[in-house]
Amino acid sequence: MRCWLLMYGVVALTACSSSPKQGEPGGSCFPNSTCQRGVACVDGTCRQRDGGFGDLGNYIEPFGRDGGPTTDGSVANPTGYQTLAHIDYRMITAAWGSSNKAAWAVGRGGRLFFYDGRSWAPQQSPTTRDLWGIWGSGPSDIYAVGASSTILHYDGSAWTQITLPAALGSSSLLKGVHGTGANDVWVISSGSSDSVLHFDGTSWTISGSGWTNSLALFAIAPNDVWVTYGAGEMIHYDGFGWTAAISAPGTINALWGQPPAKLIGAGSGGNIHTFDGTKWSTARVGTSSDNFTEIWGRADQLFVAARSVYRFDGNNWQSELTLATGSVVGGQFGDEHWVFDGVRTTSSATEVTMHRRTGSSWSLVNQVAKGATYTAVAADGSNAAWVAHSDGIVRCESFGCQSAYVRPSKALWAIHRLNKDVSWAVGTHFALFDGTQWIWQADAPAGTTLFGVWGASASQYWSVGTASSAGVMYTLNGSTWVQEAAIPPVRQLRAIWGADASHIWAVGESSTAGVGGVLFYDGKLWSRALGVPQLSRLHAVHGGSETDVWVAGEQGSVAHFNGSTWQVVTTPITGTIWSLFRQGNLLYAISDSSGGGALHSFDGANWKELYSTIAAGRFYDLDASADTLWMVGASKQIVRSF
Repeated sequence: MRCWLLMYGVVALTACSSSPKQGEPGGSCFPNSTCQRGVACVDGTCRQRDGGFGDLGNYIEPFGRDGGPTTDGSVANPTGYQTLAHIDYRMITAAWGSSNKAAWAVGRGGRLFFYDGRSWAPQQSPTTRDLWGIWGSGPSDIYAVGASSTILHYDGSAWTQITLPAALGSSSLLKGVHGTGANDVWVISSGSSDSVLHFDGTSWTISGSGWTNSLALFAIAPNDVWVTYGAGEMIHYDGFGWTAAISAPGTINALWGQPPAKLIGAGSGGNIHTFDGTKWSTARVGTSSDNFTEIWGRADQLFVAARSVYRFDGNNWQSELTLATGSVVGGQFGDEHWVFDGVRTTSSATEVTMHRRTGSSWSLVNQVAKGATYTAVAADGSNAAWVAHSDGIVRCESFGCQSAYVRPSKALWAIHRLNKDVSWAVGTHFALFDGTQWIWQADAPAGTTLFGVWGASASQYWSVGTASSAGVMYTLNGSTWVQEAAIPPVRQLRAIWGADASHIWAVGESSTAGVGGVLFYDGKLWSRALGVPQLSRLHAVHGGSETDVWVAGEQGSVAHFNGSTWQVVTTPITGTIWSLFRQGNLLYAISDSSGGGALHSFDGANWKELYSTIAAGRFYDLDASADTLWMVGASKQIVRSF
């Protein structure tokens, strides 16, 4: 018996019914059984169908490409479209973290980014002023400083702007912040008349002033604070006042220290300057073009960065990582070390990369590709999607996109999300999302490009593509992709979709050049689909069920299968239809349009253009969640409805 407890006011009523059998509404289904006609199999449970779709055949509860149902049978009517962009990391100027799951970066325009151990995401900022420094005594006591005497404070829940006393001025460029604790915070300004500000836990005061062009600040102890400025000049605070100290042999851009009075300065020309309390010494660590601007770590594992990252093990410096631009920000977050390369700039030509050191090795964790074409999208809930491109995969949410997987010059052309724990991406290689991260699995054979992927379960996946002017197919055998030999010969296979493991369609170009081809899998054997009308080369397939299948391709070709017969559907589209998505009472399609791309809908009787771009390059793929459409294409186009 199955029972429900129904609460009405203070009265509880219990309603009971017999448990449904396999195949019945509410009963279990595929892979153990199939559902009755008129019932859809959703997440292992049979659910009642929603009704018809004009006169084009029965309609099953709407499915996304991930095999999951929508909530109301249709994408909510969009009120607008949002073009997303990569999160602009170029503006980052400084970073600090209390652990490898709680780190912050600041940048121009008041930008704030937070890292939670998985990804970097923009945060709300109380200022639009450029920020140049960040430091904290702990995760709930962090300071960021910048232009126009801006000081922000984070208390563990929100950033707020600190109002400084009028005597401290409002136009200073604050370039650095450091301290020894919550009651000992130091800030330097940089310009034609510099000063040092101090916070004692109660109020801010001017601790010292009278020099120019401050470059770096480091507090070893409350009575042992150092500032470098100009061409290597130094001043020191001893708890009573500021006095001139022995100058370094060259410019110091970043400073690190430890008691008693040991300083290491990152300089220009590849030089590292060390002060032992009485004298300075210089070591050439990098090349003459290395302008070190960052130094961080501890005495037995210290890092500097410019064109390369160098590590000091307590005795010697050695190169560990080569970078592209040398315009870097670095820092230690818990037991991880990070370097952002290509930052501190507003140049649109700059490529930002993020590198992380865990243990003894560095890995590339984020790369924004220049001029990327986005080739595939898989919706992951209402406000998120995976997007594939020529160098990997990005994760997009309403605030923007950031890299989730990097494999340079190894293009991906299709993504299928089965559930939150399993997704596959294919192209010139295979990549798996295991619920935590994307992982390279294998390269496709030389000359093979895969354009479509679909799965019925974690162990039942198919991928299609082209190799040497012939269509190819691969099936997942355990954790290994194996080429499927028993498929009818075709020139290309471009897309694949299934209603379940016994009803799968793959489309592309038949054995005749320019003519569309459709293959069908019945759970045992791949064969040519029967009764398909002659169409131009096909690029897309999607549907709602085994009795509601749509294919489309070049010259606006569209056909529908109702479970027994195929029917040509007339469209006003003249370009190539690259992708389809069947949901609710609508079919969505993206196509070429005047040098750009267009989104169309079809309600069974009429076609409607919903969105278009002009001269921005075409769209390649389309996907949807319950209430959001996603489109991706050339020129870094990522568009979502809202």
